[in-house]
Amino acid sequence: MDLEGIKPDSVTFIGAVDACASLPCLTRGRNIHQRIERVYGSQLDTNLGNALVNMYGKCGNLVLARETFQSMRKDLVSWNAMIAAYAHNGHGSETVELLLELSLEGIEPDHITLLGVIFGCGNAGLLEDGLEYLTRMCDDYGLIPQMNHYGCMVDLLGKAGWLEQAKTLIDHMPVQADAIAWQALLGACNTHGEVKLGSRVATQVVEMVPRGTSTYVLLSNIYSSVRK
Repeated sequence: MDLEGIKPDSVTFIGAVDACASLPCLTRGRNIHQRIERVYGSQLDTNLGNALVNMYGKCGNLVLARETFQSMRKDLVSWNAMIAAYAHNGHGSETVELLLELSLEGIEPDHITLLGVIFGCGNAGLLEDGLEYLTRMCDDYGLIPQMNHYGCMVDLLGKAGWLEQAKTLIDHMPVQADAIAWQALLGACNTHGEVKLGSRVATQVVEMVPRGTSTYVLLSNIYSSVRK
């Protein structure tokens, strides 16, 4: 485009930033950000700012993600992007703090907001906080938890070693558990060497994903750990 003399617009820059997020490639993303600032100045368009926060989060640079977040005009997508950045990098407490800040701004969270918070609690091992916010989705925010929220909670319980509780949650959640939730529980059985439950869970996963080789690998690992 540069060689053709065509000037990029915000859509062009968002595409380039998203590509850097997917790689991820911080150096090129930072260079594009600098170019954006030369074109638009320091007051970023909200959509551009959201893309940059997402990119910095996926590249693991939370300092630049927060600096960008603080300097831009925000919408709910902006808050969700910053919460997701903290969540994916294991900063569960910060996701909770951002949710509180969002509420103080008078902005209502949505399903994506709470998914980021619960996922962040899971990555940080904050079991009680994760359970609290899954409950508060209905009680405080009027949001009905979806499969991905329950899946995060199954993963969190499994990582904490609460395997039977995770299985109970799968059995009693108001939506049918998908293969991802069952695989999360199977992975936890592998981590904690739980053969009996792992065998039952593996059977369920095989029924849902009959050609999923990872299921057989995990089950083999479970049996191998017992033999050792």
